[in-house]
Formats: sequence, C-alpha cells, structure tokens
Amino acid sequence: MVLRALSKVRIQFNAFDKRSASVREFLARCQSPLAVAENPKCEVLPKVRVDDQPPVVELTFLNGEVEVVNCSKLKVNDIVSIISKKNLQFESDDMMKEAGVKPPFLDMRK
Repeated sequence: MVLRALSKVRIQFNAFDKRSASVREFLARCQSPLAVAENPKCEVLPKVRVDDQPPVVELTFLNGEVEVVNCSKLKVNDIVSIISKKNLQFESDDMMKEAGVKPPFLDMRK
C-alpha cells in the first residue's frame, strides 16, 4: 500500500451498490496489517451510506492537500495509482528542494 503520504482516508459507499466493489477492496487494503504498519498515524474513516450517490474516496495528504475521487468506474488499482502518482510528485518536489531548485517546478501532471 501507499499510505505513507496520507494523513487521512475517508471512504464512503453504499454496501449494496455494485459500483462499490473497488472501494470495499481499497478499504480492506487500508486496514491490512501491512498498510497500518506503513503509516500507523493515517486515519481510515469508512462511512457506509444508504443512498444512490457514487462511492467516493477522500484523500488527505500529509501536506494538507485534499483530493476527492469518484470511484464508481475505477478499479482498486486505479485508486492506488492515483495515490502513488501523488506520492511520487511529493518525493520529486522534495528532491528538487534539496537540490536547491526553487518552485515553481515543471508540472508533469498535465
């Protein structure tokens, strides 16, 4: 798992909605012993709903940045990939700062 860059994960889904399969799997991964060992301070907050809204994962990163992801059409690996890309961005930003390069950095996300 890639929880090391996260301070909080909010997962909202309807347990009976077939679109929620990926977020249920993501929740299981977030609560696994390996993920907890990687970042024991990361809060994982599941909320089971009974409405028709799509499953949502709200990611709060260590720098305070928040990203809300609609997961109705995503697979669990897509959710993990979003976190991995953001984590890689933070790591490369830190390396640039350590090398003496001042922001703004070239934004490769676009």
